[in-house]
Amino acid sequence: MIGYQLSEQEKENINGKFFSNVQFFICSKDINNTWFILLSIDDENIILDTEYKWILNCPKSEYIAPINTNLFN
Repeated sequence: MIGYQLSEQEKENINGKFFSNVQFFICSKDINNTWFILLSIDDENIILDTEYKWILNCPKSEYIAPINTNLFN
């Protein structure tokens, strides 16, 4: 899955904030502890006309979910 890489500060600026009446940002760390925001094409179109359009200029990279070791305990 391809997402937008975020710095810690960028993550703090958007995590949990609404970008539409019913949608909000949820940031996630990948397997390498890098912050990401995963957006659909519809999400990208919505934020084009918002204060969050800067996200679309962040580097894109493959998001690999971390392994949940608690599943095996």
